[in-house]
Amino acid sequence: MTPNIRELAVRRIDVLTHELLSIIRKYSHEVNVGICDDRDVEASLKDFLAFEGNTLVVAQLGRKTVGFGTVSTHFSTALLCRVAYINDIFVLPEYRDLKIGTKIYRFIHDQSQMDKQLKWMRWLVDEKKPRRHETI
Repeated sequence: MTPNIRELAVRRIDVLTHELLSIIRKYSHEVNVGICDDRDVEASLKDFLAFEGNTLVVAQLGRKTVGFGTVSTHFSTALLCRVAYINDIFVLPEYRDLKIGTKIYRFIHDQSQMDKQLKWMRWLVDEKKPRRHETI
């Protein structure tokens, strides 16, 4: 059965769920980071969320989490303003043809546009990895 994309919700979160930890672990294996269990993922994400400028975004179809994105902000002395970097956007393989990654990106972009102190946003891409980002 094809998922109903109209049920897609993208939002910021600050509470980690087992389902999200499992998805992030799948992502770390896909990009060969090698995080081995949910405790490592949970500890790393808690550290990430502890910094004021970091954001975790999830995409959910109904009640099922199907993807996520992470964003970091900091002050750039070169640009003399706050800047944001999209670190990750990941969608479970079985949901990739639904443009969910695009919706995560647009949510992050729209949120950054509303932040009057934020002047610049970029998506960091590892040029050595598969170029899936070009399909978003």
